[in-house]
Formats: sequence, structure tokens, C-alpha cells
Amino acid sequence: MPEKKFRAVIIFLFENEYYALSYNRGDLILKSETIDTSFGMDISKLLLSKDQLNNITTFHAWNNPPLNYTVYSPKNSPIPLYKQSINNDFIIVNKISGNSFIEVHNSNGEILQLNTKIIGNTSLHLEGATLIKNDLLTVLKALKNVIDSKGKDALTWTSEISQLKETKKCNTKLNNKLKNLIDILESNGELKIKSLKNICFLEYPNNTGLESTFTIRNVRIDNKKNFYNLNDLEHWQRVISTLKNKNDGLSLLDSLSKLKLVEYNENNDKVSEKSLFNFLYFSYKKAGNFFFLYSGKWYCIPTDLTKKITTYVESITIYKNDKFRPRDKKTDLDDKSHRPTENAYTKKICAANPDLTSLDKAKFIPSINLQNNHGSIEICDIFEIKDDRLNFICLKPGTSGQSFSHLIAQARNSAMYLSDLTNTEIRDFINSKCAKKLDLTSKKINIILGIVSNKIHDTNNIDLSLFPIMSLISIYVLKKDLEQKNIELEILLIPSN
Repeated sequence: MPEKKFRAVIIFLFENEYYALSYNRGDLILKSETIDTSFGMDISKLLLSKDQLNNITTFHAWNNPPLNYTVYSPKNSPIPLYKQSINNDFIIVNKISGNSFIEVHNSNGEILQLNTKIIGNTSLHLEGATLIKNDLLTVLKALKNVIDSKGKDALTWTSEISQLKETKKCNTKLNNKLKNLIDILESNGELKIKSLKNICFLEYPNNTGLESTFTIRNVRIDNKKNFYNLNDLEHWQRVISTLKNKNDGLSLLDSLSKLKLVEYNENNDKVSEKSLFNFLYFSYKKAGNFFFLYSGKWYCIPTDLTKKITTYVESITIYKNDKFRPRDKKTDLDDKSHRPTENAYTKKICAANPDLTSLDKAKFIPSINLQNNHGSIEICDIFEIKDDRLNFICLKPGTSGQSFSHLIAQARNSAMYLSDLTNTEIRDFINSKCAKKLDLTSKKINIILGIVSNKIHDTNNIDLSLFPIMSLISIYVLKKDLEQKNIELEILLIPSN
């Protein structure tokens, strides 16, 4: 009956612990609150080593907005260590995958190595034809041996982020936030975007195709299953309206926790169902700590790390070049909108200086997409060859907010491709924009953050008071990432008048 959809799950007791074996998303049958969501990641860290990883998803709490960031290797080959981009202090590794061996003993006592693909997040996902040919309990015993082995080192990543065990005060803070949103809705008849500054729904990590549609159970989404076609304000307008009219006797937080995010495929078949609470992000600062809710768990970062961060950012070289004059809001105007733009400034700077090449709006389209960037990226705004260096200069106005986040994201995305100039695609793209063909592989790579602000008065020294702590951490993390890729980071300070 190939046209039918079946879900299957087997629940069994094995060595005093309960396990669930799921087939065809049979896990949807289980109550989410009964599942140990750390199991898959914990055992994957024991089964895999860093040189076996071909997919890593990390969560960056300090980004604005916060985001999940995935690095993967094409054709399931291992990710080189310098490209893993996870050697920083402010990330949570929430999913890994790779190819490894599971050792099992057959009926004759012989040791067999089963080659399998291992995916670990909230569950353990195993792929490999040899697995189903072996007795299930034999495989489970092998996994249990891995868990119980005292000498086995698990994968670890240094992080300043710690998970909280006592969460009552945090939950009270979130419950008060929900009550505040209801009060705003009742007073004004609608919510305002400024009231959602520290709370949002994170993007569903598997939502990579337009064929998937979403709805929230018990919340009406305009008769369409398109939750992710709504913006944050529209999300909360509907959710808070639902919570305002509840009569279940539960706290606002408990009522929110009961809402489910359901995914459907193009045939309108349900393919997943998860608690909406697990996609909620909320943060606040108190008593020298930064607290945030992610994936249904509370975390804490001590904000007294400021000195460590500022010292590190202050050590970054300031790029000095008289060709980059201050931006003039009265003359650096876009031809169509007649407004000051970074594009207009870039055009004039490059026109006045032939040794600067404008790559603003020039899209590089790689055959293999490493960054989930919709198929193309803007490598930089201005390209320069200076002595033995290739300078890739990215320009954006401001020291915080969305524009600054775009600046950091552009630099990080570019670094993923620039770290391998033996790749003929990126090499040909850069050469196609230059007046003459260059030997790019013999030069050092330099990414320069061009920060434009009317608050900049000294272009030789960085004034850290202009940057909120979240922006400084973004620079700190970016420099750590680039160091792994053997790429230098510099900062260009451009006044605006």
C-alpha cells in the first residue's frame, strides 16, 4: 500500500531504561515532555570525533536576531577543522552528524564494525544498511557500552554559556513578559514591535523548502498553514490573543507550552509536530548575567566577561587609508532614491581610486552552497590588492542593530569561501571583476569591517563606548572564526557627516 502513510514506534525496557525506536516519524506519537532531549547529542559526542564531522549546527545567542548557523561539507566528507567555526566562547552546539563505526559482537563472539551515519540532536538517528541486518539488542548493547565506557572522551567545545538547573525565577520573568504583552494588547488593541525587543520565535531549522507549511494548533493563522510567512508582530498578535482568551486555569507560560507547531508537506500530510515553546527565544539581564531561553532550556552568560572581550577587540588592527574619506550625507546619494547609501559612497570612492574595485551588488553564485545563503553571496563591497595582501572590505552604517548584524554575517559568509582560494570558482569570480588576472593564491587574505557612523571622530583608534556589548561579542566571535581559517581581521572607521 505505497500510497498510505504509516508511523511506527516501539517502546521497550533495556537495562533499566526505556527507549523508543521510531520509524517514519513515529516519534510524533510520543508526548514530547517524556523524551530525554539530551540523549541524541550526548551519545553522538561519544561516537564521533571532530575529524569525522560533516555537519555542525550551532546557536548564536548574541546575534540580533539570534540564529542557528550550520556548517556542512558536500558529499558527506569530513569538515576540515579550520572550517568548523565553533572555537568561540558564545555558542551552543545543538546538532552534529558524521560517519563512524559501531563495534558489535556477533553470536560467535567476533567483533564487527558497522559503518553508519550518526546524527545527534534531540534524538539519535542512525543510517546504514548493515544496522538492520543485525539484532537490535546487539546494537543497543554496543551503544550502551559506549555510554558506560569510562575511558571514552566525549566531544567538547569551550563555551562561557552554562545551562541552568534552577529555572523558577527565569520562568517567572517570562510569565511576566507574557502578561505585559497581554496588557499592551488590551490597552492599545494591538502590539507594537518595540514591545518584542527581547522575545521572538526562531526559524524552524528544517524549513529550507517552500513546500513545507506550518500552523499552530489552537491558534488560527488566517485559514492558511503559513506560520513562517508571518512576521514576528503577526505571530505574537495571534498567540497573545489566544492566551488572553484562555480559560484553562493554567499560568500563561503553561498555556503557551501546550501550543504545538505542526509542519505539513506539499500533500498536506503532517510530517512533524513540536512544542511551540521550543522555538521561543527570550532574554534579559540581571545581576551581572545575561539569561536566555533557547530550545526550551534556560542558559546564562556572565556579563563580567566585558574586560576580556574589550581587550581582545582593542587588539584588532585599525586599517588606515586616506582614500576612504568621510561619508557625506548630502552628496553620497543614490541615483534613484536620492538618499545617502553605502552603495553610492562605494561607487564614488572606487571611481576616484582606480586601485579599488567595487564588488558591491556583485553576486558570487557557488555551485556548492556552504552557507544556506539562498544561492548567492556578496563577497565584499570593495576589493583591494595592497602589497602581499588581498583586502576584502565590507561596509555598513552603524555600530549595532540589523545593519551591523548584516556586516558581521557578510564577513563570516565570505570567509567560508575565501579560506580556500584554490577553489577555481571564487578565484575566477574575483579575477572577472579585476582589470587584469591575478595570482590570488600567493597572497594573504584580509577581511576589513568598514563601520560608518556620525559618532566616529578618531579614525586611528576605536572608541569601544560606541558599541553595545552584543556588537563587541559579535566582533570577538568573528575574529576567533577567522583565525581558524588563517584570515586576518581589521577595522576601518569611517566618519559620516
